[in-house]
Amino acid sequence: MKFTTSNDAELWCDGVLDWEWGGNANHEDFCSYVWARHNEPEYQNLVTDDGDDDARDALLFDYLKSVSENPADYSIRDPR
Repeated sequence: MKFTTSNDAELWCDGVLDWEWGGNANHEDFCSYVWARHNEPEYQNLVTDDGDDDARDALLFDYLKSVSENPADYSIRDPR
């Protein structure tokens, strides 16, 4: 999960582009959240050779909580 530009973060976030976002959550804000935090060790440590699904889930979990949404409503668990 190494991004050079915010566009890299947006491409990484495309896995949740067709989600039915609700309440205070939306794709654009999630991408901004990812871009602002992508270098934080807590997320970098979740990236594995198998991909970065745990990093995405952790970022989604934290983003949803930050906008007062319930991650369980989106079937997101905290992988940490």
